[in-house]
Amino acid sequence: AINCVGKSVAFTIVIDGTEPSACISQIGDDSQLVDQTTTVELGSTVPVAIRMSDNDGVSGTTDITRCMLECRRVSEDNWNLVTYRANQGLWQIAVTGDTTMVIMDWDLKRYDVGVYQVRAVAIDQEGNTSVLHSCYCTVNVVMPPRIRQ
Repeated sequence: AINCVGKSVAFTIVIDGTEPSACISQIGDDSQLVDQTTTVELGSTVPVAIRMSDNDGVSGTTDITRCMLECRRVSEDNWNLVTYRANQGLWQIAVTGDTTMVIMDWDLKRYDVGVYQVRAVAIDQEGNTSVLHSCYCTVNVVMPPRIRQ
């Protein structure tokens, strides 16, 4: 390439075709997620911790721009958006390397009792998504104990 002064300038173009990854590491108080399954109460709001990583080549940074939490009833095919967060320089780079953690609230007031699958989806600045590399959890939404009686 030639710059505006007429001198040759060398530059490197990096094409990022690598999908980020996203995984739910905690739902509510359940940080174990044994068998990727947990139980939450209908009408509650539970925090969901999501770990994301992307191969942006610079340790301690990430080029993940958006994260979505999606759910569906176990019997359904389509995923529905629960909540969404854009990276405005606020990601908590609390883990090592290129791994980022973010916490989102899942409001269960508009859901019914039943079994759901939830997943996290990360999107990087190149538009690559983690859909193929997202793990999901099974969540049993139950009536609170005071209502069950």
